Amino acid sequence: MRNAELDRLVMQYGVEATIELIKRETSGRASESTLTIIANQGTHHLPDAYKRGEIFVATKGNLDFSSVERVKSQYEKVIVELSQKLKSNSWKTIYLVPFGHSTLCMQIKLLVYRVTRIETIDLFYDGKGGYADLSIEQRGLIIETDS
Repeated sequence: MRNAELDRLVMQYGVEATIELIKRETSGRASESTLTIIANQGTHHLPDAYKRGEIFVATKGNLDFSSVERVKSQYEKVIVELSQKLKSNSWKTIYLVPFGHSTLCMQIKLLVYRVTRIETIDLFYDGKGGYADLSIEQRGLIIETDS
């Protein structure tokens, strides 16, 4: 019976959509402790497969870069709001979608580590339409250099 149900889903929605549906359903439990931070929504297309767990949008659209003071003010607002979100749950996994200005992404990544001690998994775009998770455990690399 189960194979028939799976076959029906594949016939109705196609292989890729069925896979995405299964991923979403099975990741539901993990999503309670998973956060995806989108540094700047709207600057690039983000495939649904990379919207995992709870979504936090740090900024949307164009920021005001007319002065350093204005940039600082906008970044501080993001830092305050994101720090509240980070403190609101015991996150196990945090993804960072580094769209937007690099200095904003750096501030977000540093904040996540300072508040949670979790190293983000960053979305890497290959410039050709492909995305992948980039996870570098820096602590392990740092310890290796001490030997």
